[in-house]
Amino acid sequence: MKKYSLIAIFLIAYTASFAQGVFEAMRFSMPDINGTARYMGMAGSFGALGGDASAIMDNPAAMGVFSKSEVSLTVNFNPTQTQTAWEGYYGNCNNFKSNLSNANMVWRIGSNRDRGYLASIITLSYDRALNINRAINTYSSPTSNGSIADYIARYTNGLHYNDLLDRYAYDNANIGWLSVLGFDSGIIDPVNGDSTQWAPRYNSANHKHIELLEVGGIDNFSFGYGFNVNNRVYFGATFSIADISYVLETRYTETIPENSFNLHNRLATNGFGWNAKFGLIVAPVKFMRLGVAFHTPTYYNMTDRYYATAQSTGNIEVPQTPNGYTSYKYKTPLKVQGSLAFVFAKRAAINFDYQFTNNVNTALYSSTFNNNGPFVEANQYAYDNQQIAQYAKDIHMLKCGLEVMLIANTLPLRLGVAMQTPSISLDAKRDDPLNATHTVTDAFYNQQTYYASCGLGYRIGGFAIDVAYLLRQSHAKYMPYVQEDNNNAVNVKNISQNINLTLSLRF
Repeated sequence: MKKYSLIAIFLIAYTASFAQGVFEAMRFSMPDINGTARYMGMAGSFGALGGDASAIMDNPAAMGVFSKSEVSLTVNFNPTQTQTAWEGYYGNCNNFKSNLSNANMVWRIGSNRDRGYLASIITLSYDRALNINRAINTYSSPTSNGSIADYIARYTNGLHYNDLLDRYAYDNANIGWLSVLGFDSGIIDPVNGDSTQWAPRYNSANHKHIELLEVGGIDNFSFGYGFNVNNRVYFGATFSIADISYVLETRYTETIPENSFNLHNRLATNGFGWNAKFGLIVAPVKFMRLGVAFHTPTYYNMTDRYYATAQSTGNIEVPQTPNGYTSYKYKTPLKVQGSLAFVFAKRAAINFDYQFTNNVNTALYSSTFNNNGPFVEANQYAYDNQQIAQYAKDIHMLKCGLEVMLIANTLPLRLGVAMQTPSISLDAKRDDPLNATHTVTDAFYNQQTYYASCGLGYRIGGFAIDVAYLLRQSHAKYMPYVQEDNNNAVNVKNISQNINLTLSLRF
């Protein structure tokens, strides 16, 4: 039972048996609203108005609207509150993050013409495209039914007792690490001497406790080029390098009269990829603008590092898995956006955006190597991609923003609202292969997200300071492990407050 102590100190590459799935795919495909205070104050609705550094993320043609060069810097303060409801018990957990949200340089090169091709625009920018900040600390009813031990036993059925007893069980490519960890920690035992059927060592009807923390996000570093024709047609294109940094840590505990046990998981994900965006804004009449944009998928090379521990009252030692490592490729969905804006004599403007994220067809995994060794399939993630096609949902996002000049060219007031549809079907269930090396058992079912925002600005000469407040309320169902009935999920409401401050200088 000390097999873990011999190999846990080594970093073991199990590229071929670390399962990805629809829950992991949706984690980084969700659109979000982050950026300058002006952008945030209008709930990110800028696709046809343009002329804002963060609007370039949605529609690169926004850079063509700039009438001057500009540098800007934005910081974000992000307190969050996560409310949970589970079997009649309610939890509340707070978290706080701050980060650099946007840094941008727009260089406008005029053509000295009065008509035709008026200007070229070059941009260099950093943007926080996705911000992940969620913490959960919740308990279930003391008379809760079901146990994660039932799930581990069902998952392990079919594996031989002698294989799990082997001191090198973690090296066996046919055995899942969750099964070995469950056996080593005394959570499961063979049934009546049957060497391939498993059951929990202790009865269920237990008290459950979940602690979860996930932090990270996606950073984009972009180069863009655009132009302005007659102040009626604006075009832009950007090329971006994207960087993913993400950490998930969970502690799941069950307590019953004769025993208690816990499962601790830690997963760190890093990714590096690229994408391109193209946009067009047309002003058919002076007071109206139409915008359209296309975002290619982002093509990532990803790395996951992970390990887990489990502890049971019946065991003195605390088994730990090896430090796992896997690399794979991940392609995010493509996106398209349509926008409509009205400008009223430079005193007010209103913008409407619709963004479509094609999760069903384009969020895919693939191998990082061509030679699959003992694996027959050309792509070992074929089953995971099938799950994505079956259970992922295309995302529809609607945004509306209003800007009114309280004092002409000096004091703008901004308001905005937005709504985003679910990314995953409630019918989806985690279905890891029997030899999966990870031991993560939980799943988030992201549901609707709502945004409301307001903001103020002050401009004097070329200098401007803008502040914004954006409230983001998202809903999800959380399953700590696979159960037959998803109605036993934890209801999660995440309330994220974003306070942004932008300093900018136009010249």
